[in-house]
Amino acid sequence: MAYLFDFCEKIIMRTAITTLLTIFVTLLNAQDRIGELEFLLGTYAVEVKLPNEQGEWKEGGKGQAKFYPILDRTFIREDLSLSFGQGTLTMSNSIGRDGRMNQLRMIAMDKEFATIDIYNGEIEDEKITFDNLTSDIPALTPDGQRISFRITYTKVSDNKNESLVEITNDGGASWKVYSKQIFKKVK
Repeated sequence: MAYLFDFCEKIIMRTAITTLLTIFVTLLNAQDRIGELEFLLGTYAVEVKLPNEQGEWKEGGKGQAKFYPILDRTFIREDLSLSFGQGTLTMSNSIGRDGRMNQLRMIAMDKEFATIDIYNGEIEDEKITFDNLTSDIPALTPDGQRISFRITYTKVSDNKNESLVEITNDGGASWKVYSKQIFKKVK
């Protein structure tokens, strides 16, 4: 009878250890990896601003955006749809920290130009800056000039964020403001 008791005790102990390990691994794998990006989450009405020749902002268009967690809060997806007078811009971006390199990245895809690009980023406080300077997929102007973009998302308040889009044709030595989007939270 003592043998049976020892046997049952060992099975219970192994089951408890296995259960604790399973819980630990599950919690480790389910960690929230978007904490530093949390301020982006929400549904927004978007105002597009374009710089005039004097550097002042003028109305450039309107749209909507939604930032939401994907893959168990490992990454954030941004769905963006903007109208600029005669044209539109429809993008789907995935934002997060690459676990292999511990590098903040954005995969940017747009419908109108059918392009996909990878941006590397940095975050400081509640300001995220991405650029595609190291992309192996250059964007080219009609005259063949390589251009790159820098996108900076900044938290303005709990209900408002901005993104500043800049462009360079000299490998990032100088940047020119391209547009600004003002994101006002509706949900």
